[in-house]
Amino acid sequence: MCQIFWRMVTQGRVEYPPPPINDTTTTTFTCPNPDPCANITPSATNTTTSAFYCSYCTCNNILLGPANFQPTSNFTTLFASYAPLDSQCPSDWLCTWANFTSPALSPPPSNPFAYAGYIYPPNLGFKGCAQPGSPPVGSFVDRFGTANGSYLAPADTPFAERSIPPGNLNKFANSTLYNYWRYRVTAEFDAVEGEILPWFGQPGGGWQWYVEGGLGGLRENGTLVLVEGRSYGEGEGEGEAEDEAEGDDDAAKEWRDMEEVRGGGGVEMYH
Repeated sequence: MCQIFWRMVTQGRVEYPPPPINDTTTTTFTCPNPDPCANITPSATNTTTSAFYCSYCTCNNILLGPANFQPTSNFTTLFASYAPLDSQCPSDWLCTWANFTSPALSPPPSNPFAYAGYIYPPNLGFKGCAQPGSPPVGSFVDRFGTANGSYLAPADTPFAERSIPPGNLNKFANSTLYNYWRYRVTAEFDAVEGEILPWFGQPGGGWQWYVEGGLGGLRENGTLVLVEGRSYGEGEGEGEAEDEAEGDDDAAKEWRDMEEVRGGGGVEMYH
């Protein structure tokens, strides 16, 4: 066993393990391998693993999300105390939350990527029984994920309380900065609501609404009005959205300039 301190590892260009965002304390972690990225780094040219390759992700692995993630200043509060990977070694996080096979259980030439993909929570991600409920008219809700996904939370709910996997922060085509969407509620709608279950190494505990079938219809009929979309590239903004990321700080530009993810495998955005 090897204790890993703050240091730069070669693969993935990542300081690992990462501290909670905005936390400058130094922490010691124990990893089974001196190289935290050993056996979990996909190759862009290998047909077996290329769907999981991500040039800017931790260990170049799309499931692990962006390396050295530092949010732009206008997102600082949302990511306060967010600890990517729950400060686990990358391989341990993958085995726990992404159905990744431990090398000890699949020695060469077995493929540890064979069944890799996020393990989604039971009960639609609710802790306990969800109940019928809608956000109040006039309130604001938001989400990290695709624009038409099924989940919403009260605006500005901390990311860690949403129990979302790190891959939701990857760059996806025609999306916004960090795939973040904020809506104004103009009418009540059918949904179920409840407390968020701890999952993906995150504490959960936030509040969420689940809309069966997604948000597309609610956006089209004006029940949800997009009021904030921090975008990049072409197609910036939608409805009342404006690109507020431009000029915010260097981190926003770095995120927009990241190479788009390759392939996809079982790594579509959750939430």
